[in-house]
Amino acid sequence: MDSLNNSQGAKPIDQQPKNLFYFTGWIYEVAKGIFTTIATLIVIVALLGTIYVVDGPSMESSFQDGQYILVEKLSYMFDSPKRGDTVVLRFPGDPDKAKYIKRIVGMPGEILEIKNNKVYINSQELNEYYLDSNTITLPNQKIIIPGDEYFVMGDNRENSNDSRIWGLCPKNNLIGRAWIILLPTKDFSAIAPIEYYNL
Repeated sequence: MDSLNNSQGAKPIDQQPKNLFYFTGWIYEVAKGIFTTIATLIVIVALLGTIYVVDGPSMESSFQDGQYILVEKLSYMFDSPKRGDTVVLRFPGDPDKAKYIKRIVGMPGEILEIKNNKVYINSQELNEYYLDSNTITLPNQKIIIPGDEYFVMGDNRENSNDSRIWGLCPKNNLIGRAWIILLPTKDFSAIAPIEYYNL
C-alpha cells in the first residue's frame, strides 16, 4: 500500500523542480559580474589614479590631516601640470618612500621670487587668494626654474617642508593631480581648479 501511495504522489527525477539549479546559476552570474567589475576598477585605479591620505598640516586649510584624496594620473600623461594644481609627488630626497601633497606655484622657465611675504613670478605678484589671510611666506629667495621642474609649496607656509627647503620638484616626481576628496564623507567634493587672472 505504501509503495502504491509513493508511486502516485512522487514525481519522477526528471520532473523535479529546477528552481534550485536556476537560482544557483543566477547567483554565480551575479558574483562573476561583481568580481569582474571590482577587478576592472582596481586595474583602472592602478593605471590612472591612486589614493593618498593627507599626513600632517602642510596644506591646511585647503586640505586636512587624515583626508583621503583621489589622485588622477591621466592629465599629466597628455598635458603639462598647471600653476595652482594640488599634486601628490615623490619627495626628491627619498622618492621610493616619501610622498607629499603640495601646490605648484612656479613653472618651468620662470623667475620666482619670495619677498615682503609675497610670491612674484617674473616680477609680477602672484594673487594667492586660496591662502589664509594671516599666512606668512618666508624666507626671501629668488630662483630661476629650469625646464621640466616645478616650485611647489604647502598652503600652510609656516608648517610645510617644500621647495623653499629642498629645492625644485622634477616633473617625473609628480604622481598626479589631486582630484576628489573622498573621506571623511562630510568633506566629499571635487577639488576646484585654481585660476590666476593676473598672470
